[in-house]
Amino acid sequence: MKNLVFPNPSGDLFHLSIPPNNIKSVSLLTINGHEIKTYNHQSIDNNNYSLSYIKNGIYLIKIDVEEDNYYTYLIVNN
Repeated sequence: MKNLVFPNPSGDLFHLSIPPNNIKSVSLLTINGHEIKTYNHQSIDNNNYSLSYIKNGIYLIKIDVEEDNYYTYLIVNN
């Protein structure tokens, strides 16, 4: 899948191009794989994810959908 995360680079929030009802969870990870935040399907708000607490840098996004996982990167530039 292409362009899962937008905008990229992001400022204070990012969006996903996958319908929210297909998403089980979304995890924000450091480039080394350490989990910073996980959003479960109950906390997903119209595919908008806040980055207000995140320092500038490059992060991994893990998207857990019905039968698969997707990984992409996100550049945060607040």
